Amino acid sequence: MKKKNFFNYKSVLFIICLALLNSCQKKEKINVSGITPKKPLAQPLGKIVSPSYVFANYVTIVNNNVYEDLLSVCRRCGKKRIIEGPFGTTYQRFYSLGENIKACKNWLYEAFLQIEFETKQLPTSVKVLIQPKYKGSRIFWGEAFELKALASPINENEGFEIIISPKDGLNGNYNLIVRSTYTNHVKNSNLNIHVMYGGQNFGYESQGFVMIDASLRQYAKRWVETPNYTCQQYTN
Repeated sequence: MKKKNFFNYKSVLFIICLALLNSCQKKEKINVSGITPKKPLAQPLGKIVSPSYVFANYVTIVNNNVYEDLLSVCRRCGKKRIIEGPFGTTYQRFYSLGENIKACKNWLYEAFLQIEFETKQLPTSVKVLIQPKYKGSRIFWGEAFELKALASPINENEGFEIIISPKDGLNGNYNLIVRSTYTNHVKNSNLNIHVMYGGQNFGYESQGFVMIDASLRQYAKRWVETPNYTCQQYTN
């Protein structure tokens, strides 16, 4: 009789072990998928899925005065508040006290830059996105703006140049220029670029107008999908 109870106990124990093992195997089959960041706040996407023509990176501003001019004409900061009314554009001057986000002084050190080429060739249509970063007692990302233009080959097809004029949606009187002398998106996964703005910035000698000098990496998708405002739409 004792022997029969012993075998029943072993049978029950065996059934419990099988149930636990089956439960563990089911848990291992759960797949966790990542998401694409909409703001440049997390780690970048990993593996590049071809075809991909998006290049981006965090950048440091090397010329604060030039960058301030760009942020002012694109209404991200400035000494005047731009108001769109029924009778056109008007301006309201303000005087900032403390860390007013309308003042440019804390917007002038870092940013996020994203370039998307339409096709893997030159020339091709291109989108250039800049997202300013505020660094005061608190840190946050401002409203990005994106501009469309044409990327053309330079330096015997070794590099490229993007000239964005005011008629391309850029306010003000000057061109925004993105230039790479020795790298391009057709054959490189990293782009060494510099960005110029203001004055007579058409020639290679215009280094005084360089505001960004950086290396951009290639990614599978856009970091910032669609900005809420263009350069012309936003009012600071």
